[in-house]
Amino acid sequence: MTSKEEARAKAKAITELMAAKRKEHPETAKATQEIVKHNNATRKVIKKALKAGPHTIPQLATEIDMPETDVFWHVAAMLKYGAVIETGLEEEDEEYYMYALSEVKK
Repeated sequence: MTSKEEARAKAKAITELMAAKRKEHPETAKATQEIVKHNNATRKVIKKALKAGPHTIPQLATEIDMPETDVFWHVAAMLKYGAVIETGLEEEDEEYYMYALSEVKK
């Protein structure tokens, strides 16, 4: 079996396992799907705001009308997975980092 075939077999086994778990725990699966849907929608709003240019966490929070702690949590996750980058400190008082969309599509 080639490495490509092994990878396909492993992916198929994982897919089947996840399908079985979703059937076994439908409430948990539905709740998880709702959380993921909410997180994706929030990150889409953040990305839309960042298309206008770099923002600090407080600027983003004000623009999208969301608590700074929530914005920070999402931006940290987006930073971890390469969807956003730090562009340095803001120019005014250099108290907050500026974040921008990364060049790589995530």
